[in-house]
Amino acid sequence: MSEALDKYVGGSGSTILIVDDDDRLLRAYALQLSRWFRVVTASNVAEARAVASREQPLLAIVDVLLGGESGIDLVRELKANRPELRVAMISATATLDLAVLAARSGADAVLSKPATVTQILRRLDAELPPGLDRLKPATLDQVGYEHITRVVADCDGNLKRAARELGISRSTLHRKLKRPAAED
Repeated sequence: MSEALDKYVGGSGSTILIVDDDDRLLRAYALQLSRWFRVVTASNVAEARAVASREQPLLAIVDVLLGGESGIDLVRELKANRPELRVAMISATATLDLAVLAARSGADAVLSKPATVTQILRRLDAELPPGLDRLKPATLDQVGYEHITRVVADCDGNLKRAARELGISRSTLHRKLKRPAAED
């Protein structure tokens, strides 16, 4: 899904740019939004610049930390080039200081991960496409599984460290990772 997803998802609606270095989250947002928007993605600042310049999106979802690069600097640059662009910044570690910094950089909204596409669009004051507001929320099992996999990823796959961070035994962690989140 990297390489800016030059195979665009969706077709008819406005273009939305999603920038995140977490390929799973990037893919999830792209798939959810592609029913209503033409979706373009990038996994780093250089790709995002190129895609934004070429595609002129109306909305953008940008992660605060993009590997070793700053999503805040990217937002500042995107908004300087296109002040009408509506930008939501997402962060796993959203704080008040971060929200203020992001707003000063031009972000129209700052949300904590994992934010739903409905939450993001509402915060951007974007018109919700028909049916989007009726999407079912994630189940508790799905949210728990996502949290566990994120902690494992944050621990670079070190299951012993991840289990310690989660406050559970390694055997419990193994069991929870083998049982995928229920799809409804």
